[in-house]
Amino acid sequence: MKQSKIPLNVIVKTFLFILPYIVVELTNTILLIIDKSMSNSIGKTAVIVFSTFMTLNWAINTIQLCIGTAHGIVLVRDKKNANTINTSAMFIEFISSIFISIILFAFSKQITYIYTLEENTREILSTILKLKAIQLPFQAIRICSKKHIKNKSK
Repeated sequence: MKQSKIPLNVIVKTFLFILPYIVVELTNTILLIIDKSMSNSIGKTAVIVFSTFMTLNWAINTIQLCIGTAHGIVLVRDKKNANTINTSAMFIEFISSIFISIILFAFSKQITYIYTLEENTREILSTILKLKAIQLPFQAIRICSKKHIKNKSK
């Protein structure tokens, strides 16, 4: 029986197709290991950091939501200039997210003093707030691009 050779380009295409699935499974395994080790070792500190961050995250997201949706009130009153209003609103949303991000990043440690926390908990929460600060402008870009695509389709 003669075996046929599989062409190299077929092997490469198959590997490129499977590669994302391999990466997803690998990262899921790593995240599972991290999750298990953190839940076993941190305990009380993790619960305190999580619950404290949730209240701060809620406040940050509420501010962003108010800024991001306030232009809707203006749109109802002035539909004739809707395109200009939406463009201005997206710009304001992006600039405000950068401003909030800078404040949050610069004063992350001071913000944690709102709560009575131990120093190690304060450090963890401060680091998480800095990560949130880095995320805000990217989140604004995503939201603005969604609004832009939505407005283009109208």
